[in-house]
Amino acid sequence: MQKYLHKLRAQILVLIFFACSASIARADETLEQQVDRLMSPYSKPNVPGAAIGIFRGPDILLAKAYGLRDLEHQQDHTIKTNFRTASLSKAFTSTAIMQLIESGQLRLTTTITEIFPNFPEYGSGITIKHLLSHTSGLHDYELLMPPNYQGQITDKGVLDLLATERSGYFTPGSRFRYSNSGYAILACIVEKITSLPFQDYLRDHIFLPLQMHQTVAYVKNYNDVVERAYGYSPNGNAFKFTDQSSTSAVLGDGGIYSSIQELHQWIQMWNGGNSVLSPGSMTSMTEPNRLNNGQATNYGFGWFVEQYKGTRKISHTGSTIGQKHAIAFFPEKNLGIVILANRENAAPWEISDSIAAVLLTDHSTVHNAEGLGATSNLHLQ
Repeated sequence: MQKYLHKLRAQILVLIFFACSASIARADETLEQQVDRLMSPYSKPNVPGAAIGIFRGPDILLAKAYGLRDLEHQQDHTIKTNFRTASLSKAFTSTAIMQLIESGQLRLTTTITEIFPNFPEYGSGITIKHLLSHTSGLHDYELLMPPNYQGQITDKGVLDLLATERSGYFTPGSRFRYSNSGYAILACIVEKITSLPFQDYLRDHIFLPLQMHQTVAYVKNYNDVVERAYGYSPNGNAFKFTDQSSTSAVLGDGGIYSSIQELHQWIQMWNGGNSVLSPGSMTSMTEPNRLNNGQATNYGFGWFVEQYKGTRKISHTGSTIGQKHAIAFFPEKNLGIVILANRENAAPWEISDSIAAVLLTDHSTVHNAEGLGATSNLHLQ
């Protein structure tokens, strides 16, 4: 619930911001100038900022950073800054599961109780596919946590909480209900099947093969986040440090830290580049799931799926205390956009859509951006 409230507040704030902002598209501006205008709130002195990457296949149309990643030490953002990506992590978790399906260690029809025999009987009706597609009906673990929960809950802690329940919200597969609980369980499944810590499995089977050397599923006192962006929330006319909550140690639903530079590698995979999955698995993940009655949802496995400006958009947002993010790619256009922000009152999904609207419809703007060249747009400040 806490994560949903963060997103709602941000959406209200962005409506105010865009009501006061000019349109992105101006004929006399380059793509960089247009983006700078949209990102101007993040480039003011002494404020938490953001980083943005706009990619066409292997080419970088624009990669730039704004503002500070650490207010207390006055550390600037760069495109190498690593943010806690929150729900952008779900596509990595689903990728890990699909790898295990490809290797024959799991099936989409495998149930929770097949993997965890001591889980209550209601888990016998919940399959891997239900978990991936947010149709499991599992209770929201945040609502099951005791008030004033001490410390930080982990994926295993989520599994233990759900094992105290005797039913879910609804019959599995009958409804779509976004579920952080399901993705925490998926991380536990990866650990059970592979006998590896989830963070190590992701490192060895996804991050390193994709040359994402600084991307980590962060576990305190186990691994490190280099050039880390810390989270902040508005506090009057300033910002206060709000970097972690009681749910920040759950990895499967949102514990991965990454940067604009390395998420370029991730976007390339989904737009036809080097991949750690078969084409068939990637297709399954980026097609709308169907409920028991045949009705299509707007979610695949780890990705939202929709039409935008007449083309297919695969995307996800990320929302956690002090940070807000958006990632989107458009396979038919070979276009990808990532925006990462370390402030509570950001709404990067709105900025991403504004940029996409221009690049998908205004060919002169795209040409202008490509003409700038990758090197001139690799801002490392």
